[in-house]
Amino acid sequence: THLQKLNEMRSDFIANVSHELKTPLTVINGYLETLIDNQLVDGIVKKALENASSEGVRMSAIIQDLISLSQLETSENQDVIAFNFIELIGQVIQQTELVKDNLSKLETQIDVDVDPNWTLTGNRNEIFSLMSNLLNNSVRYCPDGTLISIWTETTSNSIDVIVEDNGPGIADMHIGRLTERFYRVDESHSSSTGGTGLGLSIAKHIMNRHGGLLNISSILGSGTRVKCVFPKDRMRLIT
Repeated sequence: THLQKLNEMRSDFIANVSHELKTPLTVINGYLETLIDNQLVDGIVKKALENASSEGVRMSAIIQDLISLSQLETSENQDVIAFNFIELIGQVIQQTELVKDNLSKLETQIDVDVDPNWTLTGNRNEIFSLMSNLLNNSVRYCPDGTLISIWTETTSNSIDVIVEDNGPGIADMHIGRLTERFYRVDESHSSSTGGTGLGLSIAKHIMNRHGGLLNISSILGSGTRVKCVFPKDRMRLIT
């Protein structure tokens, strides 16, 4: 009970601080954007403001992910509906294409081999966030030209949604810590990729809220596989 109370206090603190930071940061980002867009500065000052604006946007993304994580930890799983899974995947891929463009990874490919009749029962927004985080991770941390594959597997107790890439892979020593907040395999890439360091932590919490598991496996030099293990009663094949 004491540990539970401490965890609740921690989550409340993170949520409150994140909300308090969100408004002033939005104002700061707005002023920076105005100065840049209206060409009110040039030369080295413009470059400095562009860098500041980029970091401000990244900080806003971190704050939003912290808020999302706190909500996942403290709120009940609501708005549970049955929805077409492949339609959701299509929307996630559209968003991921923007990430590819922003990172100039136009040769990276996403291949989907999922039956169009799968129906998943859960919180649609959370599942969208789950798949978006997994695809974005593969795009951000793999070189241009990587192949990202999505497919499903049926076992005796579960329906598994798998996201796999043929990128550089991850050493065994990191696998167990990948879902920790802000844990990074390579700190030198933290700014260049634009990631918040919270995506896999969010993904893990979403799977827990849907009665499932997030399993990560990787071979250094051969790619990474993330398996979302859903209970069989969560996914149905409508024929």
